[in-house]
Amino acid sequence: ARFAAARATAMIHSRAERQGQALLTSLGLEWESQVPISRYIIDCFVRTQNLIVEIHGAYWHDRPESREKDAKKRAYLEANGYSVVVLRTDETHFWWNQLLPYVSKSRKAHICRFGI
Repeated sequence: ARFAAARATAMIHSRAERQGQALLTSLGLEWESQVPISRYIIDCFVRTQNLIVEIHGAYWHDRPESREKDAKKRAYLEANGYSVVVLRTDETHFWWNQLLPYVSKSRKAHICRFGI
């Protein structure tokens, strides 16, 4: 019940989450939104790559208590075999580079030739 309520609440995506999701889609990555993994709700999960993409805004995630929670969450996920990429809203110009290693060779070739 707790996950259902959290997931329903989280289904209202922020602008930054929508931008991150659009980038994942344009890079040819199939993702799921608001996926529960253990006690955490994940912003975006690329199941085929075991990749978790979290989108962090400075307002919430730069607070000391949030940094501690985020570090514990990341440590847990990485210890359980997930790759974790954090896209910060104040660094959107880096998002492409952070995600490019997870894009297939054929998709990279298409992007280089035709753009997104």
